[in-house]
Amino acid sequence: MLQVIGDVIGMGYNLVILFFVIL
Repeated sequence: MLQVIGDVIGMGYNLVILFFVIL
């Protein structure tokens, strides 16, 4: 369960970085 939550948080973190890189 915690591993799944960690994966979701990591995915969201990567999306935020990608968003700022595009900007």
